[in-house]
Amino acid sequence: MPPTPRNALLGWIMAAVAAWGILHAVRAYFLRGEFRGSAVILACTAAFLGGWLIALAAARRKRRRRDAPPRR
Repeated sequence: MPPTPRNALLGWIMAAVAAWGILHAVRAYFLRGEFRGSAVILACTAAFLGGWLIALAAARRKRRRRDAPPRR
């Protein structure tokens, strides 16, 4: 995928969401002193970002199919 302002913005937003999840996981670990809560927060953040990436890939694939010349 070529670098575009839109792709750069999505990258920054995803990095911010990942940092937000890491921040909350670290905070949960230090407040409660157990690793399970932090692992759940990290897993949910990773699942959200993974689902988002899958949705973006599916939309890109659908757009490529729509814009492709018809087959004969």
